Amino acid sequence: VDIDAPDLVIGFAHGRVQITKGVDLGPRKRQPEPSPGANDDAGKGGARVKTVEDATAPTVLIDTGMRLTKLAWNCNGSILALAGTQETAASNGETRSVCMVQFYSPFGQHLRTLKVPGSSISAITWDGSGLRIALAVDSFIYFANLRLDYRWGAFGNTLCYAYTRHDRTDTPVVFWDTHTDERHTRHVRRLIAIRAAGDNAVLATRSTETLLVQGSKGREKTIRQHTLVLCNAIGSPVDTRVT
Repeated sequence: VDIDAPDLVIGFAHGRVQITKGVDLGPRKRQPEPSPGANDDAGKGGARVKTVEDATAPTVLIDTGMRLTKLAWNCNGSILALAGTQETAASNGETRSVCMVQFYSPFGQHLRTLKVPGSSISAITWDGSGLRIALAVDSFIYFANLRLDYRWGAFGNTLCYAYTRHDRTDTPVVFWDTHTDERHTRHVRRLIAIRAAGDNAVLATRSTETLLVQGSKGREKTIRQHTLVLCNAIGSPVDTRVT
């Protein structure tokens, strides 16, 4: 469980998965990062997703439709890989088992499905960058490269983009002047999204501040605040707002 994305996942052999968000880690407790577009294709591939809120932490329930064998978070807890087999119907009416890996966000959004040859996946692991996975399938080891949706924005002559490094807990954000080839890098913690227009870019981050609000059924719950940082072409903050 990553300290900046404290989500606990429990997988069951019949294919159902429970993700408990905001696990209490004591004095170092953090809230999970939202995933941009997390509600646009939840449940692809026949999976069912349900969100449950109780007095402690929200819970996401996923029915993958697979027989699960292994699961693993990536390095920062933003992608969950679920490995197993699924029964599919062939054209002749017979059924066969297909090995596959399904990728989900911490909010239950189905991202991708990777099918691999073989009869069983016995192990799965991520590399430190979160851009490659290794699968033990029968007596073979398969390596797969992942192409992520990068956060970026363009304004004027400047391209603003973010990338991840496994040796840092923050996110490097580069402001690149495409005419002069000058680059300025800011290191941002808990980055959510980047938007750009006109002469500025906006960096949306998760704040360390929390608010106590009235939840459903009259229960009080703590929500994480967010910060919007308006930056110029060299990455210097122009204005900051907390929402």
